[in-house]
Order: sequence, then structure tokens, then C-alpha cells
Amino acid sequence: VGDIPATFFLDNAGIPGWTPRLQRLHNAFSDAMLVASPNFQTELGHGSDAPGTANMSMGTRQVAQHFDCLAVVFEQPFKDVIHNPEPTCGWSPARAMASGMSLVQAIHKVLPDVR
Repeated sequence: VGDIPATFFLDNAGIPGWTPRLQRLHNAFSDAMLVASPNFQTELGHGSDAPGTANMSMGTRQVAQHFDCLAVVFEQPFKDVIHNPEPTCGWSPARAMASGMSLVQAIHKVLPDVR
């Protein structure tokens, strides 16, 4: 973790209870984050697990499975992002905080669709 120079969501597609509804929520949340944050992207990441092969020792996967809800890991790099670089400061606490504020905006956008 931290080796991909990008911000992205790690999904839970490999949990036993993954459904088309959860996929739609994940896609809507990703789309909302793309609008909210210039640092977020969906091209780079760790990819999705095959159905039924998720590492269920991860908390987000337990939450998604148990509550049948949207849950993500929001990955942020320890280095600058390649699609929106800032050569003078790279990835910084200020950029991480701005990404966190964008996350709240994205949550607000999908809130009507979650239970």
C-alpha cells in the first residue's frame, strides 16, 4: 500500500454478499468523488477481487458483508499523484486534508441512495 502514486477506492467486489446494488453504489460514490476531488481517479488501483475471494480480515469488507452496505478503503499515496502533480510540495498534509473534504462532498452526493 502506498506504492501507487494516486488516490483511489479499494472496493469490496470479492465479498460473498456483493450485489449489483452495491456495485451501483460503489460506482456512484466513485463518480461523485471524481467530481469533488482533482486528486481522485479510477484508472489506477489494486483492482477488484474475483467473487467470493475477498480477504475478509479487512474491516471494510466485514462491514460491507455484515451490513450489506457501501464501504471503501480510501487510498492516498505517500508520494505525489501522477495525474495532478504538484512539483513544489508533492503529496502533502494540506492535499490529504483537501481530499478528506472532497470525500465528505462525495458522501453527501450519494447519501440519498444509501440505507
